[in-house]
Amino acid sequence: SKLVRDMSDLLEVSTTRRATVRYQFADALPPVEGDASQIRQVVLNLITNSAEAIGDTGGLITIGTGMTFADNDYLKTTFVDSDIEEGWYVFIEVSDTGKGMDQATMARIFDPFFTTKFTGHGLGLAATLGIARGHRGAIKVYSELGKGTTFKVLLPASSTNLPAAQEVHTRTAGQLSGTALVIDDSPIARSVTTKMLEAEGLTVIEAVDGQEAIDTFARATTTIRLVVLDLTMPGLSGEETFAQLRRIRPDIPVLLVSGYTEQDATARFVGKGLAGFLQKPFRQADLLEHVRAMLR
Repeated sequence: SKLVRDMSDLLEVSTTRRATVRYQFADALPPVEGDASQIRQVVLNLITNSAEAIGDTGGLITIGTGMTFADNDYLKTTFVDSDIEEGWYVFIEVSDTGKGMDQATMARIFDPFFTTKFTGHGLGLAATLGIARGHRGAIKVYSELGKGTTFKVLLPASSTNLPAAQEVHTRTAGQLSGTALVIDDSPIARSVTTKMLEAEGLTVIEAVDGQEAIDTFARATTTIRLVVLDLTMPGLSGEETFAQLRRIRPDIPVLLVSGYTEQDATARFVGKGLAGFLQKPFRQADLLEHVRAMLR
């Protein structure tokens, strides 16, 4: 957080005048063992990329820091070397409200010299990935065409004063009861969420997209006690799915999950009765804290 904060003047000079830069720093993060100059280059590359994505239309760039536990299932969804280990990672996250990317573009953004008019210079992103891998880290990318992009760079935290791994994997089955509907187009994310809820005693119905979720919910509306809803999905968006679920049953509690920051993800849900929000990747303890509150 201090490293990024100390770069604030440089970062704001590096962005378009039409972009607003916002900071969200976590306090008391563990140290990262690495090359400070290379990490500064990562931040600068991502800011430049976001500024180009926004262009002259104007928008918001959010720079945040934090810590998360990344298990093997989550790491499989990142750009990463195959031999890094699950554990605690400090992250630097840069989000923008620019033009976003489709899946085909996302698959190539780290190729050297690949570029488009709105995703930035490929060499800069290739260098960013190289630095992350050199630090035994990874990069997670979230993007939706027309709505923006988030790059999350995960760097392994120093082992000093970290929570025990057992805290993350603790299972206390049987404390809750009822049925939850989990809606997520990512098989890995859907499976992980399902396992977390089943370990606590809940029965889980899975849906791969918004339309399947609505059809399922219409058939089982009296038995489903809560919904865990991904924001970004093909077909019906999370926002559209939420609206249709609430038309069927206005009192159903819905927990929104997304790789975007809470402010960016929930802006379109203000005043609509959203039960809560969790940023991906999340810990089982955080998910269950929200679920218990929803079931009270």
